[in-house]
Amino acid sequence: MQDRWCDLYIVNLFTHDWISLPPADLLWKDYALRHASQRTISTYRVRYKPYVGRNIRDPVFWIDEKTKDYVVLWGLMDWCVFYCKKGDTCWNQIPKTSDCFHMVYKDHKLYFLNKTGSFKIFDFCGDIPQQTFEWSVKVERSQFGPPPPSNPWKVLATKLVVTVTGKVLKVEEMRGARPRTWSFRVFEVYSSEFLKKKERLINSLGDESMLLDQGITVLANDTGGFIRNTIYFSASHGNNTHDIYIFNLETQKTEPLHTLDSYSSSVQFYGAQWFVPSFMH
Repeated sequence: MQDRWCDLYIVNLFTHDWISLPPADLLWKDYALRHASQRTISTYRVRYKPYVGRNIRDPVFWIDEKTKDYVVLWGLMDWCVFYCKKGDTCWNQIPKTSDCFHMVYKDHKLYFLNKTGSFKIFDFCGDIPQQTFEWSVKVERSQFGPPPPSNPWKVLATKLVVTVTGKVLKVEEMRGARPRTWSFRVFEVYSSEFLKKKERLINSLGDESMLLDQGITVLANDTGGFIRNTIYFSASHGNNTHDIYIFNLETQKTEPLHTLDSYSSSVQFYGAQWFVPSFMH
């Protein structure tokens, strides 16, 4: 998406099926014209040459494995969220979605959060997305450098997570002063019984496990699958590689995921991330 001259595809790495996406060339032209008009208004922006790559936020992809219906979404930081669905020949805009901070797509709904804390829900069941909810959510901005002595934790990221039952959680990922130490704060910000109320801190996910990178929870199975009341997340450590860890909300302890250890001697994993092929119940 960062290169206007590249063709865009969805590729299934297991079946090698390809789906062509609309070209981005015209989109970048509109983006350049938009900034050109802004530079004529502000003398400060005369010196500013936008680089669209750094402004792309939170690409989201969903596909129905049976019907091959799909949705691809991504945000341009200072413009809006763009999307295309099966059958579209161009990228479509979702109005009033500037300053994209984080997005999750689940069960034909887009959960959108911008950097100023505007939280919106859009229904994608029809031909055109319809906004069905809006509220304000407190967003802790990422903190750089070592944490202050008064607080051993600094916020790395704030993300949305949608649970199995449709509740929306705000998750703050925090890093400690010591290497490879993490903690998390989880708040409920939306549910069918919790409309437009003050967010509340929750200490347990019950029988669910959270896939933080994917923005969802799944039902846990302690005997052979996911561990209940835990957060699965990825983190980078040197050379831009990614490891996957498990954070237990009950014990407040972090452990590396050992599932792939038997392959580590022969295979080098890069950019590991949890992916669930279908989000439909």
